[in-house]
Amino acid sequence: MFCLVDGNNFYVSCERVFNPRLIAKPVIVLSNNDGCVVSRSNEAKAIGIKMGQPYHQCKRLVQLNNIHVLSSNYELYADMSDRITQLLATVTPDLEIYSIDESFLYLNYNDKKNWYEKGLEIKAMIYQQTGIPVGIGFGKTKTLAKLANKLAKQLGTGVCCLHDYDVTKVLKSMLIEEIWGISHGIGRRLRRQGIYNAWQLREAPLHVVRSSCHSLGEKLKLELMEVAVMKLEIAKSPNKHIISSRSFGMPVMQRPQLYAALTENVIRATEKLRAQQLKTKQCYAFLQTSPFKPHYQRHGVDIIFENYTSVTSLIVQAVIETLATQIKDGMMYTKSGIMLSQLIKDSQIQASLFNDEKRQLKLDKAMKAYDAINQKWGKGTITISRAHQHRKQWRMKQTRRSQHYSTKWYDIKTIQ
Repeated sequence: MFCLVDGNNFYVSCERVFNPRLIAKPVIVLSNNDGCVVSRSNEAKAIGIKMGQPYHQCKRLVQLNNIHVLSSNYELYADMSDRITQLLATVTPDLEIYSIDESFLYLNYNDKKNWYEKGLEIKAMIYQQTGIPVGIGFGKTKTLAKLANKLAKQLGTGVCCLHDYDVTKVLKSMLIEEIWGISHGIGRRLRRQGIYNAWQLREAPLHVVRSSCHSLGEKLKLELMEVAVMKLEIAKSPNKHIISSRSFGMPVMQRPQLYAALTENVIRATEKLRAQQLKTKQCYAFLQTSPFKPHYQRHGVDIIFENYTSVTSLIVQAVIETLATQIKDGMMYTKSGIMLSQLIKDSQIQASLFNDEKRQLKLDKAMKAYDAINQKWGKGTITISRAHQHRKQWRMKQTRRSQHYSTKWYDIKTIQ
């Protein structure tokens, strides 16, 4: 049986673990630069706050109903997600991390207890160990497990095995857009063919499904027929690109601030690069103005390195020297970013007669020490000085962000 474990209102739930005053209160969490609503408590949903709604549109509703507003605290959410994943790994090694708040499991369960009771055990274990409430759905395929998870939330039990119910009735009650992977555009095409719910998709002729949504529709049809064609992706495939971009808290015109933002992008990207034992040969760096204002401009450069590298300082130097000629003085930039490509594993790099191997080894050792110190004492313990300068001018707006309760020593809760 496939099992989908999904954190309920995950960002809000993470905040409530360390701030119990938020429990049973309407709470919303905002996206980068406090722009849009990305997580809502059930109380906020009942008031009428919509997912993805710009904050300025619902500010009046927030004030009238005394809704608690928080900025995103991604370090906290990632750490709590990792804790849940470690717990699920004790249930079964057949585990796919689908997103920050969702994981698929494949269970071969032969106990006398039924699937519902097994789900209650997993749910209780996660809540006891982390304080995060989760919804759990069981199905013979990943698509059916996803539908069961949705049904668990509707029933209010938090756990649902789809096959404990009349599957035909359940599928007839699910609109076509409620199926995992069906967008509004695909849903419109299927409705033109007379397919309005999950049961009709399951029973539709194969050529009709293919004409509307190609191979995806064929897979979903088989999944709804309890044929598991979507397997668990346990082994994560290596990245083909690594991207780090950041919107500024306010428009930036000064070169030192732009250089600091680009340096921060490179630091984040190269940390991800080394974490996967990868090196890069190519980098694309860009700066852009606001796309919502007249005369939008984007300045980007491609950089090809002489040798494969993961050394932060070398990439920073190349990016700033190359992009400096593209920057226009007096222009108000709102976003920066880089993309590393042509990635390869350290072990697959071929040695060259023309490379300075000793210097390369020395730089690699320095980067290992750099990562070890930041991992032990917290991100940013040591960094490139340029990134630390002028940070207040370009950093994202996070005026309502909570503390890094589980990832920074000075933010750990003190028990009196």
